[in-house]
Formats: sequence, C-alpha cells, structure tokens
Amino acid sequence: MALLGDPGGGKSTFVRQLAAQTAAAALTGKVPFPNWEAGLIPVLITLRELAPRLAAVELKGLAEAEQEARLREAIREHLTTTLTECKAGEWDTCLEDELLSGNLLLILDGLDEVPEHTRGRVRRAVGALLQAYGRLQRVIVTCRVRSYTGTAVLPGFTPHTLAAFDEDKIRAFVQGWYQAQEQLGRVTAAVAAERSRNLQRAALSRDLRPLAGNPMLLTTMALIHQKEVGLPKERVRLYSLAVQVLLTRWQQRKGLAVSPELGAVLSDDLKLRALLERLAYEAHSRQAGKRRGGDLARKDLLEILEAPAYLGQVSLAAEFLDYVDQRAGLLVGQGGAGDEQVPKTYAFPHRTFQEYLAGCYLVSGRSAEREYWRLAEQPEAWTLAAPLGAEELYYNRRNTEKVLDLAYALAPEQEPGSRREWQALLWSAQMAAVLGAEAIRQDTARPDGGAVYLKRLLQRLVQGVARCPLPALGRAELGNALAKLVDPRPGVGCLQQIPDIVWCEIPAGPFLMGSDKARDGAAGSDEQPQHKVTLPLYYISRYPVTVAQFDAFVQAGGYTEARYWPEAQAANRWQGTGIRDYDDDELRSAPVDYGAPFNLPNHPV
Repeated sequence: MALLGDPGGGKSTFVRQLAAQTAAAALTGKVPFPNWEAGLIPVLITLRELAPRLAAVELKGLAEAEQEARLREAIREHLTTTLTECKAGEWDTCLEDELLSGNLLLILDGLDEVPEHTRGRVRRAVGALLQAYGRLQRVIVTCRVRSYTGTAVLPGFTPHTLAAFDEDKIRAFVQGWYQAQEQLGRVTAAVAAERSRNLQRAALSRDLRPLAGNPMLLTTMALIHQKEVGLPKERVRLYSLAVQVLLTRWQQRKGLAVSPELGAVLSDDLKLRALLERLAYEAHSRQAGKRRGGDLARKDLLEILEAPAYLGQVSLAAEFLDYVDQRAGLLVGQGGAGDEQVPKTYAFPHRTFQEYLAGCYLVSGRSAEREYWRLAEQPEAWTLAAPLGAEELYYNRRNTEKVLDLAYALAPEQEPGSRREWQALLWSAQMAAVLGAEAIRQDTARPDGGAVYLKRLLQRLVQGVARCPLPALGRAELGNALAKLVDPRPGVGCLQQIPDIVWCEIPAGPFLMGSDKARDGAAGSDEQPQHKVTLPLYYISRYPVTVAQFDAFVQAGGYTEARYWPEAQAANRWQGTGIRDYDDDELRSAPVDYGAPFNLPNHPV
C-alpha cells in the first residue's frame, strides 16, 4: 500500500487522469489494460464525493463492528454508483467477487480535499474496507504533503512523496500534452510539434524552471500556452494568467455545498484577487520577520477576512477557510487534530505565487512609496516581490505614471549612503529597466524626473557596481539594471564604437609556469616540470569580452569566415555558415543564448 503526494502541494495528475480514463474501459473489457502490475483493474474513488455519504451514516448506539460494517457498505454503494456513471454498471453484480479476490487497483483520490472534521470518519471507513477485503494487493491514496497530518494519517500505509519533474519528464509531459491535442484533432502534427518545442523552451527557461517541476503548475502552463498560443515573455503576465487558471479551478464547486454569500464571493474574481493579495502580503511579511515560516494562523486570518474590505463577517470568513481546506489551490490548510478540529494554519504552497501576490498588494494602495522605503530595511525577503509589484503595475495594470513616480521617489536627489538607501535605489533601477531609458527621457512631468533622474541613476549605478554597502548579489543586480538601460562605462562596448577595450598594462617580469609534482599529485604530464618564464610587457583587457563586443564579430559575419575556425574545421564542425554544436548538433551562427542575465550586453560572452 502506498500514499502518494507531490512536493509542490498538488496530487498526482498521472494517477488521477490515467485512472479516470481507463477504469470504465478496462472494466467493460473494451480495451486492454494499461501496464498495471499483475493486470489489476484500476478503480477510482474521489474521496471528496464519498465524504458526504459517509457523514450521513448514522453510527450512534451501534457496536463498533456494526459501525464499521455500515461505513464499508457506504463505500461499496458509492463505488456501485461510480461504476454506473461511467457505464460499467454491469460490473455491480460481480463487484463483491472482485473485491474479495483482490483483483482491483483501488485509487482513493484527494484525502486533502475532504473537510477536516470528516477525515477521521474517512480514515475509519478505509480501514474497515481493507480489513474486510484483505486480499486487495494495491491501494493508493493521494493527498497533498502539507495536509497529511493528524486525522489524515492512515495506519498501515507507507507514505511516498513524488519527486518533482526533472528536465526529461518536463519534456515528456509537454510532448505528451500536444500529442493528445493532435489526437483529439485540435491541431495538426506539424503545429503540435512546433508548439511542443516552444513550450519546452519556455518551461525550461531560467524564470519558469522552478515552477515547471510541479505537475499541477506545469499543467497550468500548458493550459495557458494552448489557449494563448504561447506563453507571455513577461513573467508577471504569466503569473497573472496562472493565478486566474488556479482561481477558476478553485471556483468549480462540484460536490461542495456553499452558502449563497460564499458563492457570490467565489464568483467575484476581483474580490478573490484582493483577498489573496492581502493574505500573501501577510504571509510574506511573517517570513520576513521569521515567524513560523510564513504560516498564517486561522484566528489571524479570521480577523483579516472579517474586515469590510474583504468578507465583512466572521461566519463567512470561517466558511471561506473551510472551503479552502476542501479545494486544492493557491492557499492550503495544515494541522488540526481530532474529528472536530479545523486546520490550525494556512500557507501558500508555491512561494512564487505568494511573492507575486504580495508584490501586487504592495502597489495596490496609495502608500506604495512608504511601503517600499519601509521594506528596504529588510530587503532579503522582498528581493523578488518588490520588483514584481512594479512589473504588475506596468504590464498588467498599464499604470506607467505610477511606476515612474515610484522610481523617482526611491532615487531622490540626495546621494545614497546607507544600505537601506542603496536598496531603494536598486528597486528604482529595476523599475527604470522595465520602463526603458527612452520612455523615462520623454517624461517631463517633474523637474527631478525624466532625463534628470536617468542621468543621476546611471551615475549611481556605475558607482554602486564598484562599491556600495549592498552584498555582492545586490551589486550584480545593479549591473543588470545598468545593462538594460545603457552601461556608460568604457571597455564594455555598450555605448562606444567597437573596438572599445580598456587595456591594463602588465609589466615585464618572471613567473612560475606549471606545477610541482611533489606538491600537486594531480598535475598532468603537460603541466610539468615547473619552470620560470620571463614575459615582456603586455596588455590585458580590464573586462572579459562582453556580449556587446562579441556581437560586433557576429554581425560582421565572423561565423562564416573560415580563417577564424581552424579547430572547428579540423573537427568537421564548421559548415561554412556556422558551426555545429556538440550537444545537439544544431548549426549556430551566434553564441548559445542562455537567457538573462547571461545575454545582457555588459556580461561576459
């Protein structure tokens, strides 16, 4: 027996979909079994749909054996109904035989989506079923990892956590997704192949790779890609679309009874977004303050949600949190013990969405400037959320003026001195990079803005890259922002004509070449013997060759000049119009583009 979950908080998409698609067909003998161990027949039970039937069973005054018999019968009745719905009702007559013989692969899906106060009864019913049908060889229960605590834990089951998708699995998933679209007649084979390659590149990009390892989020990406015919290049546009997909999934209330008041809330996209942005901000603030890793206590959530700006009453807030606990989504409940206990805490299982929604909250009110200055005191936790807020304003809310005003406020005329002031300048520079230098120059609304702001910003970025109180990573981010605007430093090739190289003079003198075998046992024969060499005066460039400098070579047709590629010719890799890569045999006439920041003009090529 095994319990499966995945590290990202969603359940196994593979188990859910494959079981649902094959169970009826396999039961009726219309298609051969998939490759299940020992030819077991897969049967899927959705625990969220089973729970109300179990809750309705009257157990008071009955002996324990009779209680378990009634719970077991409720499961059997539910299974009969399920088989009838998937047109396999003729199997009802021999269902008991199959259960007794153990020929079923029983998949109990979604223990985490069962209301917390009924999980104890579900666990008891499953135990009664297994005791009565002891020959069942395989029983799988799926549950989010975060929810497998307290009354959810099933005795006798061995827990297994599904690993995140690696690169090969991501590629296979995407390929399978578009092959299915082709088989359904939605796209041609050529279109499916092209879209598959496009989504693979996007999913494995630097920004999206951490999300793509989660099956639920990769499915979300695929849905967006299929609907939008591609993924947006701006990360906040992708995050916004993904949040909408997950909210839509959250709003599907099949099998869950809710009050008219909660139904109205769930149908209001704007109210839900505002609510989640506030909760993400609270969670992220707690992480910044190192309080329980960002978990939100139920009592604190009730206090926030009962405010007039959100749900307005504590009873509706409590119902909303109960609903959250039953429906997988952006927020999940954790903890709680005993049949009548509700989750003690709630959290965002996917940090990326927590940071994105927290950033959205930062820029939603009238005090964004004060918030950014305050958070500059504890910047580590807001390194991603703060820039995401500005990007949300620019790309999704189309409020360029507010981004400009915020950028100006974070880089005042006074020179930065403290780490807090340099952090504010960094956020200002990242906003400027989103806006672009030309758009900033065209803004004449403020005397300290526009071209005046851009000039002082560039000067401070050059200064800060070399020396400022920010840690190395912060200084590197200053350099990245400088590249996206324009790096004015001599020697990096971003402003001046090529060749633009700043030379450093190395005086003549001796040095030791090679390795001493006695001191370095790993030294190769071509590194020995160590000997003294005297070099004449020579020059070396201050910086490595940059992307901008090497691009001059590319644009001049350097890859087509045979005289530059003798080694590639000797290895039969140069083809006249470029060189063939050793990894994928692709013909290239430019360096491999590894994406930002490696393709920024002031970076080493």
